[in-house]
Amino acid sequence: PPPRYAGMAPATTSNEAQAAHDEAAPSLGTPKLIHDVVGGALSGLTSRAVCHPMDTVKARLQAVGGTHYRGLLHCVSSTLATEGFVGLYR
Repeated sequence: PPPRYAGMAPATTSNEAQAAHDEAAPSLGTPKLIHDVVGGALSGLTSRAVCHPMDTVKARLQAVGGTHYRGLLHCVSSTLATEGFVGLYR
């Protein structure tokens, strides 16, 4: 079948090509909904687990105004030394 998208303008597809595509991808109904919800929750959890420590460090650097920490690495190392790994998730 022809590609559905070619450049800036969508390619036109025939009804036959659409019907073949619909048959190849069966509807899953409720399991698809559960799959989407679980996938969304896991992606959100992964995103927060990776981004939250850097948000914590950024907030500490902004709140102090640069007088307490010499830079990013100093802030991370000081936090790890005083509060441990959990300190990055406060």
